[in-house]
Amino acid sequence: EQGGSSGLAAAFAAEAARRSTPTLEAQVETVGALLSGGYFDRIAQRQPGKENTFSLSNGRGASFAAAAEPLASAEYLVCLSLDGGDKRSARIHLAAPLSLSELRAALGGSAIRWSDDIFVAPSDGSVRARRVERLGALILSQEPLPTPPPEQARPLLLSLLRERGLRRALFGGEGGVTHP
Repeated sequence: EQGGSSGLAAAFAAEAARRSTPTLEAQVETVGALLSGGYFDRIAQRQPGKENTFSLSNGRGASFAAAAEPLASAEYLVCLSLDGGDKRSARIHLAAPLSLSELRAALGGSAIRWSDDIFVAPSDGSVRARRVERLGALILSQEPLPTPPPEQARPLLLSLLRERGLRRALFGGEGGVTHP
């Protein structure tokens, strides 16, 4: 009878060990989260709607040499090896995937910043506001805020007038545009 219970205990221990051992996929994702702290300037975010086209947190672009690369469809990567020197776009040679939640957990208050932005919408010229979560040049998330009050919009509109001139700022055209 003791032999039967020790066999059951061994089977139970083996099953517990199997369940506590992370899968290879889970281990690979953990690597990305661990490395993100040391390579936060090389965090890559896939550009919306594009495979194998990434923006790096340092402001550069990046892609894999082969579009068939399994990581080319990942939302976020930590790029460990890049080439391209000072070029605007680099080739990714070695990277590890990570999720947005892993990125937030790893870098939370150290490199990720929140800001409230006031801007002129290019679609209709209206002044709008949004709360933006950023990691360097990357926008991780954004949410609209209520329309800013006139005292907050005024400096933005004055700056726009200085930069573009009255006719171009109001009507969006160059010198030869007539009044609507």
